[in-house]
Formats: sequence, C-alpha cells, structure tokens
Amino acid sequence: MVSATEQHRVAGAVFHPAGVSAFLSFSASDLADAYDGTNLPTDWLTALDALERSEWAREALGEAFLGVYLKVKRAEYRQFMAEVSEQDWRWYLHQA
Repeated sequence: MVSATEQHRVAGAVFHPAGVSAFLSFSASDLADAYDGTNLPTDWLTALDALERSEWAREALGEAFLGVYLKVKRAEYRQFMAEVSEQDWRWYLHQA
C-alpha cells in the first residue's frame, strides 16, 4: 500500500556519481590551489557565467548536470529579480 505522504525527491549534486568521483580524486594540494587569486564574482549572473566557462566544473559535475544546474539557477535569478522587496516598497512610497 502506498502512503498518501510518499514523496519523490531528486538527488542533489552529492549523489551525482561523476561529481562524487571527481571530488574524491582531488588531493589536499589540489583543493588548496583551486583559488588562483583572481577576484571572485560579486553578483549572481557573473558567477553563473564564470561557472559555465569553468572546465573544472564541467569535468567535476558533468556536462548534463552542469547544464541543468545553470538553467535552474538562472530561473531562480529571474524569479528573485521579479520580486519587489519590502525595502523597495518603502523607498518608492516615501519618494512618491
């Protein structure tokens, strides 16, 4: 008998076999040298664009997973930017 509360959840990146094996194959020195001293992105879209260009991410996560992840994060960004924040409402109401 199937319960009415049964749920199906999609496994996260932790369960992506290519991502796990790629992560486990790195040594401590690889991880220590991952940051090359360049400035990190300071906004959401620039970070996603950098991730899309990253050969490391493509190898570690796999082409298919990275593509889906980027689509989801860009959709989340559009949804987030479509919301008017409480602070914006306060500014608009006081400026009117």
